[in-house]
Amino acid sequence: MDMNNKTYEDIYSRTYSRIYNIVIEEFEISEIPQPVLDFVIFETAYNSFPELSNGGDAGDAASFLMQIEEEFDIEIPDEVSEKMVTFKDLLEFVFEQKYNLEIAEYIEIQIKTKTLKLLLFLESKKIEISKFIEIFSSDTFSTNHKTIEKLILSLRHKSLDVSSIISFSDIFKNDFLLSNLEQICQIYCFMNDQKISYFDVIEIIKSGYLDSCKQQIDDLSEKIRLQESEIKKLSLQLEKANQNLDLLRGQLNHLLDDI
Repeated sequence: MDMNNKTYEDIYSRTYSRIYNIVIEEFEISEIPQPVLDFVIFETAYNSFPELSNGGDAGDAASFLMQIEEEFDIEIPDEVSEKMVTFKDLLEFVFEQKYNLEIAEYIEIQIKTKTLKLLLFLESKKIEISKFIEIFSSDTFSTNHKTIEKLILSLRHKSLDVSSIISFSDIFKNDFLLSNLEQICQIYCFMNDQKISYFDVIEIIKSGYLDSCKQQIDDLSEKIRLQESEIKKLSLQLEKANQNLDLLRGQLNHLLDDI
């Protein structure tokens, strides 16, 4: 996962700004006094329910929290809101939730992108998805994947020598790996070029995205085929209509000549 510090800071900054704007609107102030993080938003009333520090009651506090939940598409449990006092308390909770959501969305997008690349590659090499899954899901492959990757990179860069060949003896003795070595080499070279790791592939297989992505491609291909067929049909109808129109024009010209 490549979520760098800038991304972290961007999410924090956006979260801070959005909470800040909601607070100044709710409290009807032009700005929050410094230090902002220490600004008291909630005060705990005698009944233990938080109230807004600007004199609002528990209902106002609940409405404010609901606004925060809607703004960030999160839920703030009662046991959490009851412990909130300052701007910092609210910011830290919302940021953690929002950051986790964006991380999850980022990972999902990355996995789906890699899935599509992998699927298109497999189709270009005529490698069946079931075969691909069989290879990468096998215990043999799982146990030896680091050695296999090292072997393939050595083959690719032509850096094999006698001593290194000996170190790969377990691979050469394994019938399953040897029988699939060509396909494994093709797949691993592609993965290396596209920066797709072995663990990415395992996640792709577990997610089921390969099958769902393949189904989406097949569905789109079928829709395109039907559209092309309809366009061809309409083109033939248009061509026939033009021929009929030319025929009618010819008949009309003959009638005019006779007159």
